[in-house]
Amino acid sequence: MRRPNRVFLLCAPALATAIVCFGSDALAQGGATVQGKVLNAATNQPVPDVVVTATSPALQGEEIAVTDRAGNYRIPSLPPGDSYVIRADGGSGFRPFASKPFTLRAGGTALVQIQILPETIDSGIVILVEATPPVIDYTTGVKTSVGPEFTRRVPTNPPTGKGGATRSFEGLATIAPGTFTDTYGVSVNGTTSPENGFVIDGLSANDAAFGILGTPLSSEFVREVNVITAGYLPEYGRSIGGVMDVVTKSGSNAFHGSFFSAITPGALEGERTRIPRAGSTIQTNPSLATIQDIGFELGGPLLRDRLWFFTGMSLAIQKTRLERTLNKLLYVENPDGTPAVDSMGNPIPIRDSETGFQQTSLLPGTKTTQYATSRTYQYIGKLTFKANQDHNISLSVFGVPQTSGGSGDYPFNLQTGGSAPNLQGPYSAFGGINESFSNNVVLKTSSSFKDKKYLLDTTIGWVYGSVTQAAADGSGVADIGSPGTMAGIPNVGWRRSSGGRYPITEFENLPAAAREACAPGGSQEIAALYCPVVNYATGGPGLLREASQNRIQGRAIFTAIGSLLGQHILKAGIDFEALDYTSARGVSGGNAFRETPDGAFFLDARRFGFMEGPDRPVFLNSFSTTSRSYTVGGFVQDSWNILERVTLNLGVRYDAQVVTGNDGRIGMTLPNQWSPRVGVIWDPTRKGRAKIFGNFARFYQAITLNLVDRSFPGELQVYSLRGSNVCDPRDPAQVRGACDDPQNLTTITGNTDPTRKFGATGSDRVPSIRTSSLSPPTSSSSAANTKSSPARASAARTPTKRSTMPSRT
Repeated sequence: MRRPNRVFLLCAPALATAIVCFGSDALAQGGATVQGKVLNAATNQPVPDVVVTATSPALQGEEIAVTDRAGNYRIPSLPPGDSYVIRADGGSGFRPFASKPFTLRAGGTALVQIQILPETIDSGIVILVEATPPVIDYTTGVKTSVGPEFTRRVPTNPPTGKGGATRSFEGLATIAPGTFTDTYGVSVNGTTSPENGFVIDGLSANDAAFGILGTPLSSEFVREVNVITAGYLPEYGRSIGGVMDVVTKSGSNAFHGSFFSAITPGALEGERTRIPRAGSTIQTNPSLATIQDIGFELGGPLLRDRLWFFTGMSLAIQKTRLERTLNKLLYVENPDGTPAVDSMGNPIPIRDSETGFQQTSLLPGTKTTQYATSRTYQYIGKLTFKANQDHNISLSVFGVPQTSGGSGDYPFNLQTGGSAPNLQGPYSAFGGINESFSNNVVLKTSSSFKDKKYLLDTTIGWVYGSVTQAAADGSGVADIGSPGTMAGIPNVGWRRSSGGRYPITEFENLPAAAREACAPGGSQEIAALYCPVVNYATGGPGLLREASQNRIQGRAIFTAIGSLLGQHILKAGIDFEALDYTSARGVSGGNAFRETPDGAFFLDARRFGFMEGPDRPVFLNSFSTTSRSYTVGGFVQDSWNILERVTLNLGVRYDAQVVTGNDGRIGMTLPNQWSPRVGVIWDPTRKGRAKIFGNFARFYQAITLNLVDRSFPGELQVYSLRGSNVCDPRDPAQVRGACDDPQNLTTITGNTDPTRKFGATGSDRVPSIRTSSLSPPTSSSSAANTKSSPARASAARTPTKRSTMPSRT
């Protein structure tokens, strides 16, 4: 009696995912692959020339491959989707084969081993067919994939987190092991969020200036997100954190669409954990007021199996409640309300027994409620065209305009996404209007040759972004110095500490009961003890800016499949990107005054300008710069499968980056960024059900343009010091009068020039300013030396000459 042959048919209803090729600033391909071997179920020998076909609603038509002499087949560049079915037709000698439907993840490599039955089988042979889906992939990377089915069933975007209102795909990354939220987004394996790479449809979505996510696209428009946390192949470049690869939704042969809306009432928010802190007169407690979003998506065929479309739009509104209170620091008091003192004559604070911090009580009638609001619009349009069986083209356009603040509301921070900080000042100082906009255009092509033995994938794209940080009345950088606007009012920071702090009554009008609680009997000395102000800001909003950026990038990857002591998948690719970042910034009123700790002087905390000569400053209402970055990279790699048990990944990547500053000169050159990558996988089952793997790699991080913008050649700033007895920066007449009068300026002490009254920081390359743009100088003399009043200019020019300036002490 013959022993039965046991034959396993791998139907793969669920498949593990694998790494795709992209880097932080490089382009992701996003395509998936199905591969495997076709064997004769009776003899367990490979079957050549078998036609293997992949079908799915996500495909335009079907994709076909033919097995080679070893029975191997590979179907690359497949879009992610559900209900994939693999069919095999071995001709008249074999029965047709069809797998069970399964889901193919973006960038995944599905191993589907096929055993086809002969038309005729000897009566003595018993064939047992079983279904055992593979659960691992043949890559050395660590990746977590999140699809729409998961996001529909599991809440993934915390409403109060960054991008929570828009349900940005970045929030999905926290599902992956080794990730957690930080100030600017999601940290991966201990790196900071600006060190991550963000890729949407093959286009880098990193902000060119700061490295954070620049296009927070809603997960409603996303087909799948892959969070890659370790084990990159050489195709990845210019990122040392994680990589988040996003594949947007596409059309299909059937019209489909949806209308979606979500509301998160603030009443459903749990109590926020409050960090114990020392008692403070001014406290602002944020809480969620509401989050609302509404939108639609629609997709379908324009030409069946040839041309598909997908489009969608959404609006998200976020509102945060800012509850501001004024408080009294508690001391042991005498019956008349004055503070009791100890044996040393010091007031006796009342402290919390658990934290040791001084306790406070609410001043009656001082609780107010303000709001921080934002509106985010999103749009997407996508066309997918199949020219023929071997050539595909897709075009994607998507963007995210956002605005926050204004009309009495406070803005959200452009980088962190957080609401206003502790409101230690009036609305004019902390309010504002923040706007941002990003638009992305991506064109991708995918071509195959010689029965898919050779592949060529290309991607080219353009990203435009802009941000505006304006005053609450809408005035901006161009209005600095204009009377009647908030942009024309300087910001003043009050921070006296020695000699007694300011009482809150110095800056705000309190109800009678609150005033009496702070200052019993009207004593301002006691008010400075009971209701002190550590830091307070008055005047305008301070920093104002308008910035824009462009990123042009492209990539080409060539893939070849061959056999030599096993199967080889050889890849070689090149990529490039050209970035520019233009930033115009200034401070409201042309200057930000900061009080010294003793309260005796006001220092120019931030004032743009340069020195024409010793104590001859030229003030700039705004300072505009343009910085650029050019990066090229390339890689080669080989994925070598040995005896269907061991896979060896070998490769190397090279990158070079050159950045230029506002003066047009090269600020930094970073060549010779060689990145070797080695990985090995051992599958003891030979059926894709287990693997032991390890890898070694070196990574480099790209330089962001905000660093270049402020360092090459540097910001032009000047500073001086004047006594608080001769300058009150709250008075507009004194700001450009007594506060800048050379006779009222205090000598800045130093070893090199003990008589100078102006200092300079930043670059030593000063711009050429036309004489007509300067105010006519007037001179005044003193016993020690002769000074001329500072000139003023409205903008910086291209730096052309140098001036020797003493360093700031």
